[in-house]
Amino acid sequence: MLFCAQGRLLLGHPRRSLKHCHRCYSPSIHMSNTTPENPSAERLLEWESTLVKELQTLRFPSPVSFIYSPLEYAWPLHEEYVRRYYRPTARVLFVGMNPGPFGMVQSGIPFGDVVIVKEWLDIRGDLVFTALPERVHPKRPILGLHCPRREVSGQRFWGWARQGWHSSDRFFSWAFVYNYCPLAFLSSSGKNISLEQLREGNSKTELLRHCNRCLLYLVDDWKPLVIFGLGKFAYQMCDQVVGHLCPVYMLPHPSPANPKSGAYWSQWSAVANDIQKADASLLYTNTTFQENKYVQ
Repeated sequence: MLFCAQGRLLLGHPRRSLKHCHRCYSPSIHMSNTTPENPSAERLLEWESTLVKELQTLRFPSPVSFIYSPLEYAWPLHEEYVRRYYRPTARVLFVGMNPGPFGMVQSGIPFGDVVIVKEWLDIRGDLVFTALPERVHPKRPILGLHCPRREVSGQRFWGWARQGWHSSDRFFSWAFVYNYCPLAFLSSSGKNISLEQLREGNSKTELLRHCNRCLLYLVDDWKPLVIFGLGKFAYQMCDQVVGHLCPVYMLPHPSPANPKSGAYWSQWSAVANDIQKADASLLYTNTTFQENKYVQ
């Protein structure tokens, strides 16, 4: 028989973590106790870990039937993403809304299309199976980096980044990508429910309050030169919460639900032009970017 750290019997999936069961699992348990090489990244991970625990108690009315929390079951992947790519020298922040069913829901990484995560971000690993949600919609299984479906939003956003910077190391020396909310919401049919579609009430109010606080901590600590909200909702929340700390602009969300976003994000220059409209110096704030063949 196998037991978790708190003495509870582990049953079920043979690949489950042997350290923690779903009742005592917490992302903070997995955080390193060694002296951090990147204190900023460790602070962000601690804030996100706290955010996850704060959101665990919230219950949402219809149309929400399923809630996925990838920062619990995909924490090891997310932790590697933050520790490798959240760099104090970068000064541009892209903010998305919340996890997509074939992106961050699977990988724990914003817009985290699994092929991009493995091949361009060079992140690999397994899920914490004991932290998977107790209820999973049969049409939206959680398969981690083995998910066969692609995240269109992730293909478009990270495809744009790869087109302009070629390597993930160069891109993240210039920017970081963050999701405002770490939860994904599904209806009884498996349809994705956006934050805008959540019914007004105490749960939504508390959700936004906790997410606002984590965003404020991040921006106040990291001090980006500029923030780009991907889509109207992300832009509005960033402008409301941290607009007093730095300029906030909106870029079209790369979702397939936006009929114009495919052509827009497929052209590096189209997005770059909008970034330069916000601040002409942004694309030149990092010396490695000046070598980019796309910059004239």
